[in-house]
Amino acid sequence: MKRVLLSALLAATALQASAGIVNGSFESGLTSWTTFGSTGVFDNPPTSGTTTDGFKSARVTALFGGANNAAGLEAFVGVSDAALRAIKSPAGYTPAFINGGAIQQTFTVGAGGDTLQFDWRFATNETTLANDFSFFVLDGIALALGDTGGTGTVFGSGVAGYTRATDWITRTVPLGAGSHTLSFAALQGANTNRESSLLVDKVRLQSDAAAPIPEPVSLGLVGLGLLAFGCNRRRKA
Repeated sequence: MKRVLLSALLAATALQASAGIVNGSFESGLTSWTTFGSTGVFDNPPTSGTTTDGFKSARVTALFGGANNAAGLEAFVGVSDAALRAIKSPAGYTPAFINGGAIQQTFTVGAGGDTLQFDWRFATNETTLANDFSFFVLDGIALALGDTGGTGTVFGSGVAGYTRATDWITRTVPLGAGSHTLSFAALQGANTNRESSLLVDKVRLQSDAAAPIPEPVSLGLVGLGLLAFGCNRRRKA
């Protein structure tokens, strides 16, 4: 019986060590995500255009007004101001970044690597180019998403309080084995009285779809169940 319990616990430990992204569709709000600045969720069915999986999506906002938190946001996601200017559209952006929001999660990829996928949509009320923009940061490397500068960003009709928005776009990134830190963020550029938001949904690893990984709490319950079963067997003996 001890060997059975030990094998079960080792298997649970292995699952936990290769734990993928938790709450990647944000159906539990922003649980399991660390947040900074202006963040929240859209809570609507997919037909509203604010989600792609379930009824909720994350929203990080380049917010007008309030204290300047750009430096804090850059420190939170682990990139420099110069690195963000290098991916900002159009090139040569000079005004100071002002306010924004970000969410972040660290996860582990098992041996053999995996593929990260997520859906994003950039929505804005901004009418002046070269202001707000959004990006994601993976292991300290910042990569651009939607941008009011227009280069590479195609807007259509608005959604849920925003006058313009891109379509939902799926991004795919290969990952090696090990620990990874992923952040999503939006920043207000030259100060205006209009805001923009990055919507994020269905953040997942390719392997998650085939074999969802239990959350740590579930693994703990499994372990307790096995221990109880073992005690019961000993009493019967």
